[in-house]
Amino acid sequence: MTVGAINAHEVLRSCLPEPNYGVKDMHTVSSRFRAKQHLVGNVAEWLSFKDEVLTFYRSPEMRKAIDCCEHKLVSVHPETHKLHRNFDTRNRAQVGNETSLSGVFFQHVLEPVLAVCEAFGEVNDNHNLNIPEDLTFGDSWVNPARLVDARPDIVMKRRGADEIRLLGELKIAVSVDLKKIADEAADKIIPNSKAKLCGILGNYHRFP
Repeated sequence: MTVGAINAHEVLRSCLPEPNYGVKDMHTVSSRFRAKQHLVGNVAEWLSFKDEVLTFYRSPEMRKAIDCCEHKLVSVHPETHKLHRNFDTRNRAQVGNETSLSGVFFQHVLEPVLAVCEAFGEVNDNHNLNIPEDLTFGDSWVNPARLVDARPDIVMKRRGADEIRLLGELKIAVSVDLKKIADEAADKIIPNSKAKLCGILGNYHRFP
């Protein structure tokens, strides 16, 4: 097995480590989410998401960007710890609630994504992806124009600016079962359960 620094394409193809949850309800939160907002309207499943991602990934512009960045090393091989046991690629952090989940997500997903975007942004003249070099992720406090009671877990924007590009909400899988919520909504076991969940995200659409 060979390890070392890897380029943008290798980062995108890397697998994510399994979250270290421990024992459910003993080492994790056991309460379900409490929603303050309800979404009024219909919720449509994004059936084409996977196809859209693959179409973008396989596009000529993306392939050209990958080729242009082949020589740019942006991260360390995620399995380096298999050769060097104490290396920090091993997932040591234990996830008990959304706070620790956010930390693991930032470390293993968002930081590598920013490195890839920066590499692609540096060669924008050679392709048409138009990815800014100065993207950054943070929590809701990185944007001064906050909404009352609106605290999205993830905000993507450009460094030094207040132009929000993306909002995200993390839910810890062992305590919030999205399939169960959808089933309960369909069977009317818990009225408006899906509307409550989507209401959280719907409220963030008002974010400046």
